[in-house]
Amino acid sequence: MGHKESFSTTGGTQGLMIGGETWSGGVKKRWATTTWQSDNAAWPVNPHVTSSTVYDSTSNYRTSTISYVNSGNVNLPSTVSESGPAGLLRYTTTTYNGSANYRDRRIIGLPAQQLLYDAGNVLAAKVEYLYDDITAGYLQSTGATVTQHDTANYGTSFYYRGNLTTTRRYDVTNGTYIETGKTAYNTTGSAIFSRDAAGHQANFSYTDSFSDNLNHNTYAYPTTMTDPDGYDAP
Repeated sequence: MGHKESFSTTGGTQGLMIGGETWSGGVKKRWATTTWQSDNAAWPVNPHVTSSTVYDSTSNYRTSTISYVNSGNVNLPSTVSESGPAGLLRYTTTTYNGSANYRDRRIIGLPAQQLLYDAGNVLAAKVEYLYDDITAGYLQSTGATVTQHDTANYGTSFYYRGNLTTTRRYDVTNGTYIETGKTAYNTTGSAIFSRDAAGHQANFSYTDSFSDNLNHNTYAYPTTMTDPDGYDAP
């Protein structure tokens, strides 16, 4: 059994792996190729994969092709297509939250929606992502001044943080959805509860538990998790 890797030696993809082979008994059993794109043709700047293909010795292969959309001068994957010997298998498209409230704060790349299509271009799955829900307690104060935290500027009135608060999974046949995940945060950015589609809620506490037995108000580490049945797990 042996393995061989090859790397690009020129331009904006220099030093990146472009191929790999697995050999056994003198026979190449499996190999893969990868193509890259760089924002600069002369040297690597934000290199990203545009396609990848895996082959085997029995003529099977699987190719993934990735296209990108530019958001805030950053290339984000927008469509991933998967194909094989029979042709296109499926593809996934991702759109992003381009709100200026996030972009101006350099919060870039928040997925807004993912759509999965089959080979016949029929929508098979849809998932939606919502951020920073300020209703129903999804952003809460810690209740105390946190060590080394700018509470004045980043308290409960500062909403645009990029915290994923709701995930919705759709029934593509009728457009209805269920909220498969709800998460709330405190002002330090830590999750304080997580709720599933049935409303079962787990809570997280960040009360200090240091060896000196003093509360330093760090709110840095989760110290207790309370499950939906009310049982604590330290």
